[in-house]
Amino acid sequence: MTSTPQTLILTAAKRDHIAALCAILAIEAGKLIMEVRRIGPCSRAKLDNSPVCEADDRAEGSIIAGLRAAFPDVTIIAEESYAAGDRPQNVSRFFLIDALDGTAAFLAGEDGFTVNIALVDKGLPIVGVVYAPATGQLWLAGKTAFGCQVADCNMPPRESWKPLHTRATPSVGPTALVSMRYLEQRSVAFVEKLEVSNRQQSSSSIKFCQIAAGEADLYPRFGPTMIWDSAAGHAILKSAGGDILDENGALLTYNLPRPTMFNPGFVAFGDQALVRSTCQGEGIDLIVNFAAETHVDQSILGPLVFTDTNVRGTHVLLE
Repeated sequence: MTSTPQTLILTAAKRDHIAALCAILAIEAGKLIMEVRRIGPCSRAKLDNSPVCEADDRAEGSIIAGLRAAFPDVTIIAEESYAAGDRPQNVSRFFLIDALDGTAAFLAGEDGFTVNIALVDKGLPIVGVVYAPATGQLWLAGKTAFGCQVADCNMPPRESWKPLHTRATPSVGPTALVSMRYLEQRSVAFVEKLEVSNRQQSSSSIKFCQIAAGEADLYPRFGPTMIWDSAAGHAILKSAGGDILDENGALLTYNLPRPTMFNPGFVAFGDQALVRSTCQGEGIDLIVNFAAETHVDQSILGPLVFTDTNVRGTHVLLE
């Protein structure tokens, strides 16, 4: 018998169990995505001119069906369903899905796309799964964060899961991650303010997972993103020891109701001391001051909320 939201007690063990279940669903969704890739996807434009294809639809439908079977009383918010008008608001616990994060990369034949599934409770991402079907990389987290490699679309055995931990900032300085496909100016400008030792390009939610695995230290994002773009990776990063600060210096949250599904600008980090000491001695003040100096009113993006956003004719790909 499946528990209702009121009686589903989210112990550490329960969160880990939910993460494993979501990982199975993500792998199955990834299998559908790769089937579409082999056939050859046909894309269409959403109202904001961003691309969507049958891989988005099939993967999202598969995940929703699996979650509803396991947790029929827990609200589900998914990118394409939300775009179609299914827009729950007054809920404190919900699954948040981006079934194909990086549709543009997928359509371009690239490998940097992911399946994202998160469970949010009282504004905080407490379970997260990020799966890259093209490479077989899988990251998952409940109480504990893990990384593993998927083979033949099968859930990896538990003994192959590697615990993830963020790292202390290297003495030579932090490694900052930026978008693989598009470098939006505010995020690049923020990186240039820091004494970084290395700047690496990466794709979709994989950036959060790289920080969680101790492979990088910082990911600033001051361009538009949606809550389903970040929640799964955020959960993994939090469980590995990191977190995300928004442009006001507060921890990034996912509370509903909210006026828009856009995230504010944010900085994801692995080392708590990084925010306090690395940012030219200014810590959180650097984030807040930079955000204020370079602020872009996201209301210009309009009432529509999609992962890929066309801003006054300038295509901004959120990957």
